[in-house]
Amino acid sequence: KGPVFPVAEQGMKFPSYETAMLTFDSAHHRLPDTVTELALQMSLQRAMKSMPDKARPAILAELRQLHEMNVLEPVQYDSLTIEEKKACIRAFLFLKDKFTADGTFDKFKGRLVANKKTQGFSTTAQETMDPSSPTVDFLTACLIINLICLRKMKTAIIDVKGAYLNALINELVYIILDPTTAAIFVEEYPVYKPMLRRDGSLCCRVRRALYGLPQSGKLWYLHLKETLVELGYTCQQEHDKCLFTCIKPDGSTGYILVYVDDLLLAADTDAELDRIITWSSLQTIPASLCPRRATSPTSSSATTFPSRRKRAVPALQSS
Repeated sequence: KGPVFPVAEQGMKFPSYETAMLTFDSAHHRLPDTVTELALQMSLQRAMKSMPDKARPAILAELRQLHEMNVLEPVQYDSLTIEEKKACIRAFLFLKDKFTADGTFDKFKGRLVANKKTQGFSTTAQETMDPSSPTVDFLTACLIINLICLRKMKTAIIDVKGAYLNALINELVYIILDPTTAAIFVEEYPVYKPMLRRDGSLCCRVRRALYGLPQSGKLWYLHLKETLVELGYTCQQEHDKCLFTCIKPDGSTGYILVYVDDLLLAADTDAELDRIITWSSLQTIPASLCPRRATSPTSSSATTFPSRRKRAVPALQSS
């Protein structure tokens, strides 16, 4: 829960470009997609050799999350058909170093991703499909922020942990875990040890939208859209697919802006914010939102932004 937007206290009619960009910047969530970026990430093997006490907890945290959310289902590779074996996707786990506000090393964050270049899609299918997750338009964001400041609405920023993994995948997809990752996985879950291949790798069926799969972004957006509609919000897809609105019988309004796994929630009342947050916490599968609610517009801290380095927690899960 953080402070209100600074434009409210400074009396600015419109939010500045810097204000909007700081609010919706999510570059730190983007997976590495170039050789240069990948070179900046610490490889799994190097991390295990140089800082095993830091690397291992991060690796286990990622693998446990995948197992607890039923993302991966280990299978016998020999049970697959020839076509399924050819379509198997190589997966890799990389570690990204996280730093505190003063620039000192804090911890590693692990992420298992599929190598989309090895996925068994035809060239035609790759060219025609639209797998991306839409993001809120900049002008839409400026407009809603201006309305928030004008009406002095209550706000909360929601950061979704493992966003894509909340969406179910609707096709047969298999990945191959490399021997190093597979060894750590079966050490944590020995029941899968007999499924290891001769080279030490492990074949798994993907049950949820794993990072790196071309269709994962779109699946996550569709899952999030369905969830927000269940909460009574309407997607303004004629204007912006990432703008959701809700108007109550008493005239109070709620807005939700979506930028992949970052959500900006605004409402006229605290009750509306609490309704969404509480609804999430009551789900069967442990799930919650990570709100950073704004303080009163008269607060002395209204000129500062909430830290984007705060811990994220799981989002709404599929049943």
